[in-house]
Amino acid sequence: MYGQSGWDLSDLFDYPESPKVEDTIKQIKCLVEDYSSLRDKLDNLAQEDFVNQLRLNEKLTKAFSKLSIYSQLLFRQDTSSEKAKSFMLKMRQFGSEINNKTLFFNLWWAGLDNETAEHYLSSQGLNDDMKHVLYDSRRVKQYNLTEPEEKIINMKAATGADALESLYTIITSKYRFNIAVDGKKEKLTGAELLKYFFHPKHEIRKKAYNMHLKRYAKDADVIGEIYKNMVIDLRNESHLKGYPSPMSVRTINEDLPDEVVNSLLDSCSENISIFQKFFELKKELCGLDKFTRYDLYAPMEKINKEIEYNEGVNYILKTLDEFSPDIGNLGRKLFDSNHIDSESGTARNKVSGYCWAVSPDTIPFISVSYDKSFNELSILAHEIGHGIHGLLASNHDIFTFDAASPLAETASIFNELLLLDRTLSEENNPNVKREILAKSIDNAYGTITRQAYFVRFEKEAHELIKNGAELEDINKAYLSNVREQFGHDVPEIFKNEWLRIPHFFFTIPFYCYSYSFGQLLSMSLFNQYKKEGEDFIQPYKNILSAGGSKPPIQILSDEGIDISSEKFWQRGFDMIKDMTISLENMI
Repeated sequence: MYGQSGWDLSDLFDYPESPKVEDTIKQIKCLVEDYSSLRDKLDNLAQEDFVNQLRLNEKLTKAFSKLSIYSQLLFRQDTSSEKAKSFMLKMRQFGSEINNKTLFFNLWWAGLDNETAEHYLSSQGLNDDMKHVLYDSRRVKQYNLTEPEEKIINMKAATGADALESLYTIITSKYRFNIAVDGKKEKLTGAELLKYFFHPKHEIRKKAYNMHLKRYAKDADVIGEIYKNMVIDLRNESHLKGYPSPMSVRTINEDLPDEVVNSLLDSCSENISIFQKFFELKKELCGLDKFTRYDLYAPMEKINKEIEYNEGVNYILKTLDEFSPDIGNLGRKLFDSNHIDSESGTARNKVSGYCWAVSPDTIPFISVSYDKSFNELSILAHEIGHGIHGLLASNHDIFTFDAASPLAETASIFNELLLLDRTLSEENNPNVKREILAKSIDNAYGTITRQAYFVRFEKEAHELIKNGAELEDINKAYLSNVREQFGHDVPEIFKNEWLRIPHFFFTIPFYCYSYSFGQLLSMSLFNQYKKEGEDFIQPYKNILSAGGSKPPIQILSDEGIDISSEKFWQRGFDMIKDMTISLENMI
């Protein structure tokens, strides 16, 4: 029996002032001291000492990762907690100190000539994960600055971009929305208000959207200033390091050629008509005179089906078991771990909708705000997919178990597709079935095209800010971006929507192409699974088990998947086109 509850963080630490925290801090300081003692020996470093330094770095990184992520989880479970904020800031400053005392080794390694580097790469005791990290750090060595310069960048991060991210979270997580629907008054968080974006009545959807967007617009000057400074900070740093553009900071470090990303983005733009066709179908199915941006997630039927948490968990587990008992058992391991916070976030300013893989020897932590809806069930399945990905890759070290962002959404979106496929096959009510199919196309739009256009907006916003743009210039750029997606007019108020998109603030910019990448890749993989059945399962596990131990292109090519051309991406869009035709035939 699974019940909604908060998570148990004691597998990491009991509380911020606990002896275990203090002991870990002392341990890390001792490890840093041992690590730093090698500085004077680098000119005549023995191979054995080189390997020992790498192992010491792994131990140090794992210890601090648990401490740092613990502070982040504490803060996100209640962003109003002053104790959590203080502890998180303390850990950020501690992390900056650690980075500054240890970065000398990476700079030394990156600066070696190729012959000397090969000498160390031939050392006994180096495993494949170590070699990958070593090769990878030399691949981007041209973007390293001098040690004093890198120290300055590390120091400013704690009070620069990281602090701005926290400020955004503190401001927006306090938002509360008083809404009355059908005589029932509710006080909701921003995440909880989203359920009314899916309400059967147009006027309720419009009310929820306007309420949400007006609240963000009220703080637009502050939020806009946060964003502009984050953009300027990244541009300055990327320029100093010699990156071709701010976006290349992500693509180069992920070893993903720009032409692959550009091919993906171009394919999304070229196939926009598929979703515009769907919007026209949805207008008819919803009985609307006009399809507007308020109707994007409108349900075609009023489905009052509530899924209790225990029922939903068992539904997910059965779905995973039917795909692969091994995958099902990993999902069960996550639910049995007490590492899932599924409670409402209203009372404690909770940030939800994410999975955090801490280290290879720790079960990932998941946060959702489960509300008994099918949409929230899909979100839960999505985050469980992330957790399964982390568990499958746990045979790698702290540096290589976490997948690069282009592959990070593979398991999560594949889980959603499994859930939807099972629901469509078992549902007997044709109206509900039609609703679920339409919902799956909704999700495809939201995960593929919407995310790709987010990246296009970011690229434009970065250029605007570089040229001294004001807030209204950014608003206009976003509104134009959304109107291009829909092919018709969009209400003026949606110019403020970008202010509430957390990925613009929570990660290195341009992350959102990973969702487009992941959805199209997962749809291609799912199509392959439907054709191959059990023969598909092992290659799929291989992709997930690789984690971040190889470049994304190599992980996929090892399993016979080529992502170098638009033809690959087009297969995903062809699947969506077929789904749209199926929906049209149901009318």
